[in-house]
Amino acid sequence: MPRTILPLFFTLLATTACNLPSHRASEDRAIHVDATGLRTMHCATNNGDVEIVAGTGTVVEGTATVTGYGDSDEAAREALTKLELVQELAGGELRLWLRVPRELSGDVAFRLTVPASLALLIATHNGSATVENAAAGLTAETHNGDIRFDSLAGPLVLTAHNGAIRGSIRGKQLEAAMQTQNGEIALRLARDCSARVTASTNNGSIALSGASEATLSERNSVGSYGDGKGELKLATHNGNISVRVD
Repeated sequence: MPRTILPLFFTLLATTACNLPSHRASEDRAIHVDATGLRTMHCATNNGDVEIVAGTGTVVEGTATVTGYGDSDEAAREALTKLELVQELAGGELRLWLRVPRELSGDVAFRLTVPASLALLIATHNGSATVENAAAGLTAETHNGDIRFDSLAGPLVLTAHNGAIRGSIRGKQLEAAMQTQNGEIALRLARDCSARVTASTNNGSIALSGASEATLSERNSVGSYGDGKGELKLATHNGNISVRVD
């Protein structure tokens, strides 16, 4: 799996992580998209959090908090009026992001509810990603922010360059890969899950609680949950790794 996702989104988002003007103006903009026929949702920010709760509904809905920056309150308010919240629908995919004119600074944070059947792709530079109850898989990448999740199923590919990865996974045969440069990985697995776990850290401890056939070394560990037919790959450079069964 590639380590970087949604590179086009990061190219289009003009706001940089540093040297933002000191004044800001924000507003909430409503999102309501009929999800009939959708398979995938992409969501991207530069400096904003992404919070998603999946459920039984048939629409993608919630709030995008859009923020404009400027050297004065007036300039920030003017920038805000020129920021476009983009909702692209094509080929069974929904893409949500903020179009920022090159001469301006702005960003967006999302709080959404979505159908559990949507596969999710999230990318943020300086923000966290939080997802609950998604059933069709998650690919998420943060550069400076945590990835938190609860009760996820489906294939998972999670990368937090400077942040922790924490959450719970359901489903019987797991397919997941998680890595971070600086942060812990802490997972809770359902009791009926199945996976062969490989874990590695350069500076930290590894605990595979309840795993069978576990072998531990200073920096690498392997073990099995259930019949071991799934795959769970975990890696961090600076942080602890812990896995336990709920």
